[in-house]
Amino acid sequence: MSREFACEHCGGAVHVTYAKLGDEVHCRHCGAQTHVSAAPSGAARIEPETQTINGPADIPPASLTALLASGALCPHCGQRPIAAARKPWFIQSFVFVTRYGTKVFIGCRECVRAKVQSNLLTSALVGWWGIPWGLGTPLVIVQNLMVLQQDEARDLEVLHELIGSGQQR
Repeated sequence: MSREFACEHCGGAVHVTYAKLGDEVHCRHCGAQTHVSAAPSGAARIEPETQTINGPADIPPASLTALLASGALCPHCGQRPIAAARKPWFIQSFVFVTRYGTKVFIGCRECVRAKVQSNLLTSALVGWWGIPWGLGTPLVIVQNLMVLQQDEARDLEVLHELIGSGQQR
């Protein structure tokens, strides 16, 4: 995942990873050290093709903080600022193979809610087909219905939890 900035000295394009936001980097055009601000001109945007936000662990906590502070746009719609994070459960089963756990979705409230609804539907459809884990599907459905009812205060709590915990994988 990278972001493009203009070099302070020559104006050339400098590509940096989110981990380098706020640091000094080497410009490959003029060779000078240039400062990469935490927020490029306008609001920062996480590129959707590289960040489906099942994986905020790919963004270091300091960079996530910088993105939120800069009014980073939702990685799903690119129109509204990041304002929500939710951690729904998922379950997928087929005969004797079952995959389950939690996912993390970060974005604007509307997109995060849509992602949780999609996750709920997927678990409801494909969670039943394993032995004995089909029995866990009702628990996942109930938990995800509770996540859908999550209020704005809890959304912010989850965002701060991700930042504070170092986004452990």
